[in-house]
Amino acid sequence: LEDSNWTYTMPNGESKELNWLELSRINVPSGNNDYYTLTTTIPTSVLLDLKESVANETFVLSLPSFDFYEALIEGSWFTSRKLLMGEQLAVSFPNFTGSRTDSTQAFLAVDEKTNTEIQKVKLTIKPKPSQKTILNSNVNQMPMFLSGYVRFQKFEDFVASKRVGSGKQLADIGRIILALFCVLLFIFIDSSPECLGLGLFMSLKALGVVASQRWYPDSVLPTWLVGALPTFLLGFADFMQLYFFTQLARLTKPKPLHWLSAGLVFGIIYSIGANIPTSPGGTNWSREVWRYRNLLIGIGCLLCALPVAFSCLKLKIYHRSAALFIASSGVVSQVFTPLVTDFPWITDSLWYKTWYNLLETHTPYVFALSTFVNVSTLEKRVKKLTEASLQSKLMEQEMALGRTVQEAFFRTPPMPAGIFLEISHNAEMYVSGDMIYSHHDPVNNTVTALLCDVTGHGVQAALKASVCTVICDSIWEVNKLRQDDQPFTRMEILQRRATSFLSKTSALPELLAIVGCEVLLNEKKAYIYRSNAVVPLMVFKDDNGKLQSAVLNDAMDEFLEVNLLTKSIIILFSDGLIDSSRTYKHFKQWLDAKLDSYNDISAAELKALILSYQDWKETHDDKTMCVLEIAA
Repeated sequence: LEDSNWTYTMPNGESKELNWLELSRINVPSGNNDYYTLTTTIPTSVLLDLKESVANETFVLSLPSFDFYEALIEGSWFTSRKLLMGEQLAVSFPNFTGSRTDSTQAFLAVDEKTNTEIQKVKLTIKPKPSQKTILNSNVNQMPMFLSGYVRFQKFEDFVASKRVGSGKQLADIGRIILALFCVLLFIFIDSSPECLGLGLFMSLKALGVVASQRWYPDSVLPTWLVGALPTFLLGFADFMQLYFFTQLARLTKPKPLHWLSAGLVFGIIYSIGANIPTSPGGTNWSREVWRYRNLLIGIGCLLCALPVAFSCLKLKIYHRSAALFIASSGVVSQVFTPLVTDFPWITDSLWYKTWYNLLETHTPYVFALSTFVNVSTLEKRVKKLTEASLQSKLMEQEMALGRTVQEAFFRTPPMPAGIFLEISHNAEMYVSGDMIYSHHDPVNNTVTALLCDVTGHGVQAALKASVCTVICDSIWEVNKLRQDDQPFTRMEILQRRATSFLSKTSALPELLAIVGCEVLLNEKKAYIYRSNAVVPLMVFKDDNGKLQSAVLNDAMDEFLEVNLLTKSIIILFSDGLIDSSRTYKHFKQWLDAKLDSYNDISAAELKALILSYQDWKETHDDKTMCVLEIAA
């Protein structure tokens, strides 16, 4: 009905017939609150012809986009409808039957040229305070339109796409093509989480585009579903866009079924909210729900991508950072557009339309590009990590072998009757700088147990510890003592020789921590030696047969002579177990309390009891202990 003329009744009561272009030239005086009346006609024969072509379908009459604060549409075959600012000038009514609903005669007339009945449509407009014209005329203006509901929806979509421009059409086609490509990419080439997220998101978006553009036969869907399906699919797709961003940024584990279930619920809620009618106060709920959907989803995507992108940038992972920045650029339009919909001076400007068309057209390609960049980067990193993993496994095997070799040095030799030695060793990094040495000298009838802790950790410390083991063998083996060396002084000899040798080889002063006991079985005595090490502890039975503990606190680098009782247990610690006097004090108090419940205890039982202590502090050091029981 684009050629329809309108009769314009001015506030002073004067009427004149105007065409569409002339309507757009009607000026509204500043601050004018008068009502403007416009009337047009539709031949009854047009309605009857439409009835024949559209069976059992609701009719829709849409008027041009007049600008108004309030408007009233009246006619003879539909109920009058009052509209508020922002609402579409349209009215729906059942399939035309010729029945009248308002003042029939006031809206009926006869065309003098054709002598046929015509139906009048009356539009009464109250302008907005700042309004300048009745009708904003432009090339994309929607004319007066009358049709069945489905055809009217298609016409609206056509006008909307024409208003937005070719960018929207290209973007919609691009989404469909890319959706198919992303699904094939995930199935046949790369099964990464971001490819799955992109495939799900783009597929739902493509279905939403098909539904919103009505690219299917009219009879496929019932009328009530035609309007609801696009909003549901587009809301569902936007929710899955958020899932895609979480996978691109690697923020959550890929759980597509959980996200699809949540997206299904979100799509239903969104489609209900988007179809809420405009409230009497003038709030366009459909537009507001659309606006907040875009804003919240868009901001959520940016919050997922940008922090991770900047973190990757700091870590010099440039490809991943670039992928996330590229993906973020595709969300700019989604966030910015809802913010400016109420500002026509922005949305109607040439720069905005150009910018919008550019971003809208390239958004699907931007998302795809970010995925490809991320996948290619991860593929390279996987190769590097695989190579590093193989090297790491080989290194672990070597270190495990080194630990086995080192622990072979800790094996205790056969001990005489009544002597029991238990050891505990826990290296911080496979091999340690703690060395355990034990020896039985049948010639001098002595038993030796000692700990030696060199500086450092790991392999270099283990090499130093192995040197100390070799020096120990050279000292404790029979006839290897120098002339005038006493058996109980061998630990002090070890300290001198090992310190001297290691200081020469490393060209730096070496500080050894040595603690040990030399037991002279013939004399029932033990000589305790300590240099830079933790003070030993002795557990024994007192005269009443009760278990007691005593700290063997001798002077540094001197020998402490201890008379052995019927049963004595000497405990040697490395500083990986006891790192301070406070720790030692609390441990001894705990041990004394535990010993009260024992009538007797062996070296093995005492070792297990000590290791059960829960309040050891984490020292990130090698943890070693010797428990020597003398029951002679």
